[in-house]
Amino acid sequence: MVLGARRPAIYDTVTALLREPPPGLDRRGLWNREFRSVKLDSGVETGRAVLNVHKGPALTLFQGGALMVERSLPKALRGQNIDDLRGPEVAVSLAIVDEEVREALGGVALPSIAEWAPVRVDYCESTRLESEAHVLRALDALSGVELPYKGLPVRGQHHSVRWPKGDVQPKAYSKYLETRGDPAALGVLRREAGVFHLATFRDLTGLASPLLLDVLTPELHARAWEPFGDYWRGGAVSGKELGDVRLLRELVDFFGRRRAAALLGHCAIFVAFGVQTRADVLGCDAVSLSTRYRVLADIRAFRAAMAAKGYDIVADGADDGEYAVALWSELRDRMAA
Repeated sequence: MVLGARRPAIYDTVTALLREPPPGLDRRGLWNREFRSVKLDSGVETGRAVLNVHKGPALTLFQGGALMVERSLPKALRGQNIDDLRGPEVAVSLAIVDEEVREALGGVALPSIAEWAPVRVDYCESTRLESEAHVLRALDALSGVELPYKGLPVRGQHHSVRWPKGDVQPKAYSKYLETRGDPAALGVLRREAGVFHLATFRDLTGLASPLLLDVLTPELHARAWEPFGDYWRGGAVSGKELGDVRLLRELVDFFGRRRAAALLGHCAIFVAFGVQTRADVLGCDAVSLSTRYRVLADIRAFRAAMAAKGYDIVADGADDGEYAVALWSELRDRMAA
């Protein structure tokens, strides 16, 4: 199964904490909501104030003074998070968030969030597949992937799969469904590893007091995914998703046993005679001309049926002759493995 080109990807949502913001942020009327609770065992009262800016950052002021901000960096820069950040766009998006926070808090001067302590970063990657059906097939395959120390994933909205255990939580979902049908997200498989807690970033960076800017690097992106990459690739982003038995069963279900065997036999003949394209098939005199046309028609019908199910074994633009060669080669190689 060909999954298409992966696009460079870095981050989506970040959450950062400023331990000692300037005084005066607790003034009345600045925050949308306030929450207070009392611990039953100690009687200690805790509280926080929340400010959710429409299409902007979410801010939380904790009792005791610490200020936390959460924001999708791509949304700050572009208004959408379908396309991932890359290179200098990170610094630009952080500057935009700085201005959003300043305006939300009435113009108060604060350090750039790049200098705040990181408490969450979503390290993301978007892969554009050949169709939305391919995305759903990939997610179905991932639902059976067991990750070390995490086990099997849970299924959620938008056909998502998520491994929620621990401080690094991988997730995958359909960006098209998550955006409620945005055409720009059609066929986009999004994976993200959510990294949580300052202590986790200390472990990943080796720094005693990492800043948000320290963890917004390609190296940290790779490190967050390093324990899961092989499992991820083996589960859904490899040519093995449509396994040998399943591929053969699809052929038999579609054509019946005799016709499937005849089709594979003719594909084997074409490969033996060096066929590479549709034109080569039509020029191969090892079989009759009527048989060549019939084989190409069968290939076209089977290919369309597999594409409708989200399967494919060739890239976009390949002709029916190339599909015939790939079909035989896939089965031959897998049976020999």
